[in-house]
Amino acid sequence: MRRLLTLTAVGALAFGGWKLRQARTVTEFEVRTVAHLAPIIDYREVYESGGPREANDLLLRTMATLIRADDEGLSVERVLARCAEVNETPGNYAELLTEALTRNLKICRGLGLDTYENVMRMSEGRSPVVTRGPYEGEKAEVDHIEAGSRSGLRTPRNDWTEG
Repeated sequence: MRRLLTLTAVGALAFGGWKLRQARTVTEFEVRTVAHLAPIIDYREVYESGGPREANDLLLRTMATLIRADDEGLSVERVLARCAEVNETPGNYAELLTEALTRNLKICRGLGLDTYENVMRMSEGRSPVVTRGPYEGEKAEVDHIEAGSRSGLRTPRNDWTEG
């Protein structure tokens, strides 16, 4: 009986240590993700980019980063909130940005833009290829990123606002 209790205690300690290490790794990944993403989505940078077409690269790179973060188990909302803190983003703009980016992430997932190849393409600022749905095989493009727009992502024939 004593041996069973000892083994149970050792097992519990090992599991606790593993969970602590796992939490630390997620936290370190979150810090790296925020450090990488915050400059990309800095609201001053987006507004001073010169126009909606120049923001295309920013959105593609942002989606690539958010897909990776989501795949690693990070809370996308928490990552974006931390980016807003780092960038000193005004609250109303931070809420709008979070809503738009999480909507676009859902759309990316729905159209299969979250494959390894597509994430690599987006991280380089290149258009991903739709792998799911009626537009399978077509390039997805960013179109008209404007303040207050419902979505910046489009397929050649269909606005991605419906997710």
